[in-house]
Amino acid sequence: MGSPAYLVQNYFSDVAFPTHTISAEEEATGFEPWRVADGRRSLADHWKPTTANSETWVKFDTGVAATITAVPHIVALDRGHNLAGVAALKFQLSANDADWTDLVSVTIPASASSATALDATNGATTEEGAWLKQATPASTYRYGRLLVPAMGAGLVPKIVGLWFGPSWQPGNPTMPVPDEDYEPIYEETVIPSSGWRGRSKMVPLRTGELTYKFASEAEYITARGHLWDHFRYNRPMWMVHDDAYAERAVLTVPRTERQGFGFHADWWNLRRGTIPWIEHEPLVDR
Repeated sequence: MGSPAYLVQNYFSDVAFPTHTISAEEEATGFEPWRVADGRRSLADHWKPTTANSETWVKFDTGVAATITAVPHIVALDRGHNLAGVAALKFQLSANDADWTDLVSVTIPASASSATALDATNGATTEEGAWLKQATPASTYRYGRLLVPAMGAGLVPKIVGLWFGPSWQPGNPTMPVPDEDYEPIYEETVIPSSGWRGRSKMVPLRTGELTYKFASEAEYITARGHLWDHFRYNRPMWMVHDDAYAERAVLTVPRTERQGFGFHADWWNLRRGTIPWIEHEPLVDR
């Protein structure tokens, strides 16, 4: 068993980070680059350029030197992208917007494979078609971009969701460890004379709770930077329960109930708390 990893800070979001600037080499009308971080998972809501079969990019500028540091970061693409199988897809970093360093260079797998590590060479395609990869920058940087090579005659990249940010790795949750549960949701209707029970499409909605005990105030402050500053504002968070099985990653939002980290006598007056979560816009009847 590996360790969990979480990604909620997204440097492509100028809502989460108002000083960040998001841009692209090209943008088709109605498919602007800011859409890659608007939290919507609809195939109709994406960024795409105008010129087919041409190298292109979508980029963020943090506005401050050395914002990106040499700690583990995660790059993620939401389901609905059309980049599977494209060779030499790159995520690059730069200190000056001129000299770019490859953080990852991959060919995204077309489908999920069991026991794919989060830091695997080509990253991990999830069971629903998203993709994630963890890597550690070698230095400090200000800019980041997804660089897409020419894809072939008539083809342009379509990016529904794009994340890049520091990976929060607080260690394994406190026992008992609830992994994930499915809550099949549907609307029943009356049973007609035929005897068949009518219902809407099934939604395999995943949900769960994370319980953590922090051994120091420093651990709590780190958690607060991810959860209190971002997740509680309903900003989607990638949850990798086990970084040795990253294909099971799920995109989550907080459940509308009490959550937080308080002091508890049974934990030597250190902080303990629970993070209730629910899957964000799950696939319907897939």
